[in-house]
Amino acid sequence: MENIGELIQEYRKNKNMSQTELAKRTGISQGYLGDLENNRKDGFPTFEKLQLLAKELTNTKEEEENFIIHALSFKLHIGALAKLKEPNEKKTDEIAIKGEVLEDKAHLEEKEINFIRVSTDKKTGKRIFALEVKDDSLALEIEKNSKIIIDPDLNDWDNINNKIALIKYKNEYYIKRVNLLNGGTFILLKSLNKNYSDIIIPSTEIEDFKCCGKVIKAIIEKNFD
Repeated sequence: MENIGELIQEYRKNKNMSQTELAKRTGISQGYLGDLENNRKDGFPTFEKLQLLAKELTNTKEEEENFIIHALSFKLHIGALAKLKEPNEKKTDEIAIKGEVLEDKAHLEEKEINFIRVSTDKKTGKRIFALEVKDDSLALEIEKNSKIIIDPDLNDWDNINNKIALIKYKNEYYIKRVNLLNGGTFILLKSLNKNYSDIIIPSTEIEDFKCCGKVIKAIIEKNFD
């Protein structure tokens, strides 16, 4: 990546956003954005413009900061990107969306259905993936239209007890809060929405239970017409 125009274009395409839509959301003219992306602009965007772009092209505060740092590195020419990212070692990775959550159940696909960029660090597992929440069945904890990020390597009791996880039980997948109760004699799968039933799994049915990963974050995109 050689200039800020390429950076903006990459982030915009990862968000499946047109130049027209980005212009409307930021208040920056489409002509100006087009000149930037095609490297026809000699000047550099103001910091205020970078903040507007970062807000619309990223999903989290960490990603906003990384975008601005990366953009400024083209202007400063002093290795700012490497120096400023070093303390928290944050980066963004593209991960697969492998299914959806509907009516309290998760539906996984054999092949990815889309991709999303997320902020990661050295503690984040290498196999993380996302599911898209299609309704309010996980509310109020997780909103409709969120992308929930799941780490399949976090599946032991130390990581999932009293945490939200992707669970497989009797060939059905659920997003539930997992509780090991009564000295381990049964497992309670607590629904996040009171309109959906909890599931109690006795020790005699433990072979039907499998944790497929801990939910490590939820990302929400809000569109404004």
